[in-house]
Amino acid sequence: MLAFSQNSSGALLALSTPTTPTGSVPVAMVLHPSLKLAFIVNNADGTVTVRVRDTSTGILSVPPLPPGVLNPPPPIIAGISPIAMVMTPNGNFVYVLNQNTNTVGEFSVDTVNNTLNSVGTLTLGALPAGQFMAVSSDSQFLYISSPTTGKIAVSAISAIAPIGSLGTPTVFTVGATPSVMLVDPQVRFLYVTDPPTNAVRVFSLSGGAISTQVSGSPFATGVNPSAMAINSSGNFLLVTNKGSNSVSGFSVSNGSLSNVPGSPFNTGVGPSFVVFDKANSFVYVADQGSNDIAAYQLTGTQLRSLVGAPFSVGTSPTWIVTSP
Repeated sequence: MLAFSQNSSGALLALSTPTTPTGSVPVAMVLHPSLKLAFIVNNADGTVTVRVRDTSTGILSVPPLPPGVLNPPPPIIAGISPIAMVMTPNGNFVYVLNQNTNTVGEFSVDTVNNTLNSVGTLTLGALPAGQFMAVSSDSQFLYISSPTTGKIAVSAISAIAPIGSLGTPTVFTVGATPSVMLVDPQVRFLYVTDPPTNAVRVFSLSGGAISTQVSGSPFATGVNPSAMAINSSGNFLLVTNKGSNSVSGFSVSNGSLSNVPGSPFNTGVGPSFVVFDKANSFVYVADQGSNDIAAYQLTGTQLRSLVGAPFSVGTSPTWIVTSP
């Protein structure tokens, strides 16, 4: 995993300790709201790597041993072939989707001992072939999509013992090929990519449950939409188009999407992930095909490539997490 600092102009600069080891084939990463802990899930060995973060330098390192403990703790077992991981925005829980067993591992976050503690395991019997997850901004609902079946499962996150466990999923048939999902900041809409039709579908939410598809949905994107990000106000959505090397920008009004002027914006080759920085001033796109990070200044709804961008990052960047 690579680590960078962001200067006032948005440029990325490698940290003095620019890399940290993970397990085998890392596929997703989350950063705790305290900014002091990072968790990386590894597909090949089924583990979660924990790193503590120095908030002054940004450097990631192996957690120190608790007082009186002489040996490193055993690895955190996520499951078999984990393919996705999310953290609740309040930082209390982490969920890992295990492809081979069609289960979700449920974990509470222990910020004292820098680890994860198992809460339980949810079996997705009514939703085969789950592949993507999203969590609501109020930390109350988990969404799991199954592209091959055209279904999305919604599970409530329990606030009573066992706290953090997932309720029995309610499965909604939404059609098409629901893939990457994103919940808007007000938990009013669920945005879902549909790569085979080059579109984003938007569904109204009611009490966390999927209600109806909004008027005008699906909305056209570029070729093979692969990731999404929304600003903190919920009125500007970005969608990377892996097949057309671009990112589409949409203004959002009551869930309806409208292309902004200049959209789509050019990226590198094979854009696979996109994020806003925490101040909503800059946008970063992971380009798997060209092994770099495209970087843009955000002015209104316009993306303007930064001087010096794109920034080389090695091989096949997959995931980006930003911090203030």
